[in-house]
Amino acid sequence: MDAVQVSEVWRNWGIVAAGGMGLLLAVWRGIAADRQSRASRSQANIARRAHTTEVFKDAVGQLNNERLEIRLGAIYTLKQISDDFPEFKHYVFQLLTAYLKERTTGADPNVVPSVDVTEIMEFIRVELTE
Repeated sequence: MDAVQVSEVWRNWGIVAAGGMGLLLAVWRGIAADRQSRASRSQANIARRAHTTEVFKDAVGQLNNERLEIRLGAIYTLKQISDDFPEFKHYVFQLLTAYLKERTTGADPNVVPSVDVTEIMEFIRVELTE
């Protein structure tokens, strides 16, 4: 082998080595990006759950408001939470059932129930038929 052929062999091995290093760096960067994206998703899920818990707490506090529109807003918020977050569905169902029992205990069966009680009864009916 003459000097030109030797230099071509060294050049080709250099290209292969550089390509291998580039591939290793790309794989390493991909793994780092995947870890970062998983951490970001985890933080987003934690923040979303914290926000939902806060909204749930606020809606529960609004159920005893004397104004009908505020109580209805709380009921609609709780229904939306139960649709968006299945892990909250049981708690919303239990809460609205207890609210309904409290509002209707001792009530005259001949009196038309208020709109908020009707909304809760409809929610419970739909949940029980699913």
